[in-house]
Amino acid sequence: VENVFDATDELKLVGGLRYDRIDVERESFLGAPFFSKSYSPITGRIGLVYSLTLDANVYASYSRAAQPVSQLVSLTATQSDFSLQKGAQFEIGLKTSLWNNLGDLTVALYDIKKKDLLTSTVIDNVRLNSQIGAQVSQGAEVALSVAPALGWRVEGNLAYTWKAEYEDFNENLGTGVISRSGNTSTGVPD
Repeated sequence: VENVFDATDELKLVGGLRYDRIDVERESFLGAPFFSKSYSPITGRIGLVYSLTLDANVYASYSRAAQPVSQLVSLTATQSDFSLQKGAQFEIGLKTSLWNNLGDLTVALYDIKKKDLLTSTVIDNVRLNSQIGAQVSQGAEVALSVAPALGWRVEGNLAYTWKAEYEDFNENLGTGVISRSGNTSTGVPD
């Protein structure tokens, strides 16, 4: 369900609500046990768009998301015991058309949080998976696209992340609990 409500000529309220019904059944031809899992997340978004001019808008939005701990096609029976990972994003920005609609510019600030991450824990020399902690990301992005000639479009994007780290993330390695909070998340480039 999505809708746009014109509060005034310049101000619009944008909203959406989404319900997913996900059913997974896995039957292995190699002897792994059969399993099935169902998920029913409700996610959504809400935002404001204010028209500064006919070609420029400022906006603010908040959205929520949910996803399994791995891709559905590779979800294992042990991973099916976990709940969905939840995410939330807040973003503010400016979008404008340039040069008689030959170019578009977007400038945005964002704050993203993903929680219930899957991690491994060692207890009595047995590795167990559990869902703990969160990963946060905060930054800015600038995107510019230009149409220099008919049939051509050149696009560029620059992003800077000043915070990409774990939050409330403690891991038991069998020799004690180690806090990963404040550490840079895996897969984040310098």
